[in-house]
Amino acid sequence: MSKRIYIALPRDYARETSYAAEDALTLLGYEPANPADNGTNDRANLCMLTQCDGVLLTPGWETSPMSTIAVTVAKHLNIPVGTYDQWSALAATGGQR
Repeated sequence: MSKRIYIALPRDYARETSYAAEDALTLLGYEPANPADNGTNDRANLCMLTQCDGVLLTPGWETSPMSTIAVTVAKHLNIPVGTYDQWSALAATGGQR
């Protein structure tokens, strides 16, 4: 079973950015969870986050209030948070830290 990864997006993301992040995670063998699919429904996004195994930090994520909340919640719940390079390295080792 693949790990489900929440995508922390920048405040003014382009749909292409969120789709590119989805594609990149899928190629690494992860199941992407894209909050852009929920629009501006922050409650749905937080619910989605709690069902994930990790968080992908996309460039500029810290400009989004919702992404900063999501990262804080993830850290509090001991959900791993990392950049694409970190998730890529983890996938290359078979998911072992």
